[in-house]
Order: sequence, then structure tokens, then C-alpha cells
Amino acid sequence: MRKKEQDTYAKWKADGVLDQKLALMKEYSSQGCFDCNIAKLLNIDLRTLTAMKKKHRDVVLALNEVNLAAVKLNVRLYQVAYGYEIDRNVVLKDSNGKTTLKKIKEPIAPSLDAQKYWFQNFDKGLNPRREEIDIQLKRIEMAKGDDFKKYED
Repeated sequence: MRKKEQDTYAKWKADGVLDQKLALMKEYSSQGCFDCNIAKLLNIDLRTLTAMKKKHRDVVLALNEVNLAAVKLNVRLYQVAYGYEIDRNVVLKDSNGKTTLKKIKEPIAPSLDAQKYWFQNFDKGLNPRREEIDIQLKRIEMAKGDDFKKYED
């Protein structure tokens, strides 16, 4: 009969590296890494990390660390990908020479490159139409290549 191996958390605790591993988890999580990436960086299997999250509260707390700068960056990327509005101050002169300052909202068009980046990096596995999106992205790439070939001659 095989002897039951010590789980990874207990092994890290016995080796005295648990605090270092938890600090790494916090750092990776605050950088926006997903659990699968964190598991790879810690040289453990994703199932091991998932099991640790179920058993140990400090692992969950470490993985829930959020970097405010990363969140702001993701929000900004989303805005660029799907369009947004900015406030502009416009100076208007009337016929008498009087100037007035008026605020207007100027729409900024969505960026296709930002949408492509968003779908490739943030939407993996979350979208039920993922295969369809991948096909569309390939078509876009192929169409870009065809357009460039037309103008090369």
C-alpha cells in the first residue's frame, strides 16, 4: 500500500516557504494573472491550486488581491475597444465679439485592434461563441493580408 503524500500546502509550510509562496500569489494576482497562470508560475497543477483554495483561507485571500492600476488599465482598454465619450471645452464667439465657453461631449470611435486584443486575452473561455469569434478573427487577418497585397503592386 502506498504512503499518502503530504499536500503541497503542508509541504510548503514544513519547508518554511509558505509565506513566500503566498506573497508570490498576491503579487501575481495583483498583476492580473489568472489561476492557471499562477499555478504554472508556482510550478504546481491547476487542480492543486484549486484544492488549496478550498482548504486554506489564506490562499483565497492571497489570490483575491487586486491591483488598482491593473483594474484601471483594464477599464481603459475596454473603453478604447468599445468606444467612449470625452468632454471638450469649446470657445464660441458670437457676432458681438463676446466669447463663451461651452462643454460638449465628443464620441470616440471603437478601436478594432483593441477589440481583437480584448477577445484574445480577456475573453478566452468565457464566451459561448468563442469558436465563432476565432473564425472571425482569422477572416479579419486574411482580409487584411489581401488588402495589403492589392496595394503592393
